[in-house]
Amino acid sequence: MKILIKKILSAFAIALFATMPVSAQNNPRGNFNPEKMVERMAENLAKSMDLKDDAETKFIELYKNYQTEKMNITRDLNGDKKVDDSDKAPNFKKLSDEEAQKYIDAYFANEQAQLELDKTYYAKFKEILTPSQCARVFVSKRGMPNNRTNMNRNRPNRTSGFGGPMGGFGGGEDF
Repeated sequence: MKILIKKILSAFAIALFATMPVSAQNNPRGNFNPEKMVERMAENLAKSMDLKDDAETKFIELYKNYQTEKMNITRDLNGDKKVDDSDKAPNFKKLSDEEAQKYIDAYFANEQAQLELDKTYYAKFKEILTPSQCARVFVSKRGMPNNRTNMNRNRPNRTSGFGGPMGGFGGGEDF
């Protein structure tokens, strides 16, 4: 009886591990859809704020429009920022002063356009949301504590890598 149970469990484990790579390949990363991502973000944010039916519907539509316009600003200005036609970031050490000035101007223009968009949509969100709910839409995305990178930066006893301050996997020597 014990042997039968061991065989069944072994067969189940093998079947489970054999199907894991197949299920991981069913959703390739190439099918990224920004509209669906924004819609899921809006729905999750609306649920977390416990909005009622009418307010939730208005919020989701407004949030989707806000995020779409925000992405368009970034797309438009990124096109202007390119010095050459490559998709890679420029080598700032090799830029001429004139090219560097173009990048700086584009950066400031992007920041100004984002600020104007935020102000415009803040007025619209205020009609639906409380100030604390508006803060969740606008402030948290700009580096408040719920931003994962800022939380990690402030974490005490932070070590680099897997092996602690000395690196590696427990010793001070490299392989």
